[in-house]
Amino acid sequence: MGLWSWRKSPKLELKKHSLPGDVGSVSLPSTFVVRMEGTDNLLAFLSGDDSICLRFSSLSILKKDADETYGKADLRKKAEAKGLSFSESDDKGIASYEKATEQDGTPLLMKVWEIATKGTLVIATATIAKSKLHTRVVKQTLAMVPEILETIAITKVHKLVKAADRTIETTVQTLDAFPQTFTPFGAAENDWLHENLEEAARLGVKYGSGGALSPEELDRVFIRWSMEETDREPDDVICDALGAAFGDYFVENHDFRWAVVNDKYGSDMCVRHVRGKYMAFPRASVEKRIGTRAEFFESVYLVTLHGLEQFLEDQRPEQ
Repeated sequence: MGLWSWRKSPKLELKKHSLPGDVGSVSLPSTFVVRMEGTDNLLAFLSGDDSICLRFSSLSILKKDADETYGKADLRKKAEAKGLSFSESDDKGIASYEKATEQDGTPLLMKVWEIATKGTLVIATATIAKSKLHTRVVKQTLAMVPEILETIAITKVHKLVKAADRTIETTVQTLDAFPQTFTPFGAAENDWLHENLEEAARLGVKYGSGGALSPEELDRVFIRWSMEETDREPDDVICDALGAAFGDYFVENHDFRWAVVNDKYGSDMCVRHVRGKYMAFPRASVEKRIGTRAEFFESVYLVTLHGLEQFLEDQRPEQ
């Protein structure tokens, strides 16, 4: 069976790979060698054949209008202005062009596809030795490109959210759907919660104003703890205590309930809204920011409420 035997089968055998920046994925033929070039480019080529090389890079684009993300309409305008070929599918816009170049005296042709979808611009290029433009390998690789481009899936979207008269940069990540089960806090979890709410109150006196642990006050406590150089509590104490206080703020003020969520990745504590599956992970929010020395509680709080408003709006029956 030859290297290009995929043509004899009804479906091209593809393997999923992460795009640069971990913004999503692209699926490439299993016969290709695929590797990262630095942190900005994903390369795909046939081992021992330098006639054509595919390269993928990605760029997240923030738009000032918080209700929209960069997408195919924006790329269509660019293509029209520059006279580029343009096509589109349900969720993608694709502009294409080509240009001549050279490397070490070897004439090359570079075919370029710009793919706009979900706030991200993916740039795919095929660099081809001009002397091998009409070879079987080059023709068959280029024939695969449309199918490859359709596999591009963006799962991490950077966007600006308007909340409480502020514009906040946030990241929205879509995960593959998988079964989850939720159980209310039991005796052990409630013991953890009560113990850490007491610890959070102590930290509020030590590092904050000693008042209610609002998101703004939690930012104050976290920053002052981060700047402490001598008598500083361990990271896990801060994750537990401030995570407990942050989650309890949602419980006390926004109809959330503490729960344990279980899925194929394990279990974690979360706060879940009484109206459905909208949830947040307060302890994990602290843990991922340990070492940053940056305020985040109020921003995460406002973005979470913004998402909750959208979620509840979607739950309302159509009139």
